[in-house]
Amino acid sequence: MAWGESKPTYRLSDDDKRMIIASLNGFCVQDDWDRIYSSLPPGGRAAFGIVLLETMMNKFIYDKFAASTFWFMDAKMDATDQEGDDNFCKRLDYVYERFKESKF
Repeated sequence: MAWGESKPTYRLSDDDKRMIIASLNGFCVQDDWDRIYSSLPPGGRAAFGIVLLETMMNKFIYDKFAASTFWFMDAKMDATDQEGDDNFCKRLDYVYERFKESKF
């Protein structure tokens, strides 16, 4: 392995690497970082860190915006309401899914 290939990820601990791979469950094969890395061709090794970063960003975008229909709703009563409800969008998603299941 050439020094340049490992440069983007050389500071990551083994725990960091395990957490990154685990966080990408469903988007990345769930195997040991070094095993995945060593199975890639040289071009894939050179871009491995960048590809994982892009995958993490895409997963975040999907989880935040696409998987939650009402992600933008905060349940505040008006502009002066400081509390809102962090789970409001999840509650609306649940109601929406239940509505879709009904025969209306």
